Amino acid sequence: MIDVACPTCGAVYHSEPAHFGKQLKCVKCGGMVPIAVPPDRTVVQRQPTIPRAKSYTVYPAVNKHRHVYALAITAAVIVAVVVSVLFLRPSSVSKQGTPTPSKTQEQATPQPNPNAAETANNFEVVDAEPAVAHGGQQVSADGRNPLKVADPRPTDYNTLPTGTRIEEDIGTGGHGELDVDNGTSEDAVVRLCDGTTDQTLRWFFVQAHSSARVAKVPRGTYRLIFTTGLNWVEAEDTFTWHPSYSEFDKTFEFNEQRNSEGVQYKAISVTLNPVLFGNVRTKTITREEFLKGHRHIALQR
Repeated sequence: MIDVACPTCGAVYHSEPAHFGKQLKCVKCGGMVPIAVPPDRTVVQRQPTIPRAKSYTVYPAVNKHRHVYALAITAAVIVAVVVSVLFLRPSSVSKQGTPTPSKTQEQATPQPNPNAAETANNFEVVDAEPAVAHGGQQVSADGRNPLKVADPRPTDYNTLPTGTRIEEDIGTGGHGELDVDNGTSEDAVVRLCDGTTDQTLRWFFVQAHSSARVAKVPRGTYRLIFTTGLNWVEAEDTFTWHPSYSEFDKTFEFNEQRNSEGVQYKAISVTLNPVLFGNVRTKTITREEFLKGHRHIALQR
């Protein structure tokens, strides 16, 4: 406690140290009495204490049910992938080897014609017995058109070994290969000729139910035409028994490419007989068209 006196009337008052530096009102004279700090005392005022703010990291709440659904979907996908790998993989796996110079294979098989009339014009029915109408007249299978009595199939006729050249090969500097499968019951003679000039590059014989291969075909675009029948007459380049003449609707392109591994070339396989789901068609042509560009065409004039 300290004593302070009113500077006006001299009245004495007692004050706590907490009131140092403040003033009080004198009850006698009404004057203001300052509460001064005694000279021998130092008052230190403390700064008010401020609560320290705490920092928090707020994370979004996790939906427990959604989390469970996500895990279930992920597990189902993994199971489906494993099942597809185990049960849907191919039954056979091809082994990969060191790449080597190879040939590109192309197969052309005549397809059966859905148009019956056109098929009758393009492909001749072989060894079919004609129907006999009343009165002994032979008619076609549908019973509508009279038929001429067909020559019986000869048992002795001129044929050549498969692969026999009708004319010497022209252009043997290529790598292309042509395989011809004659699945018919008649012999065939095949011509591979230039698509632009009609020059014959390969002309060879293929017996019934046999196959022939010609090689060293140069690069180019070619027509493939053939005749079928029996009893080949070389002097006239024709069959004398039931000759027919056909041409593949598409041209065949032989190409080759040389690279660091060697030469890659084209190999083409064809069948002369119609095959189910075949990928090419043939059309009937005349003997003059078959021999177009060849020396024996003069025989028909």
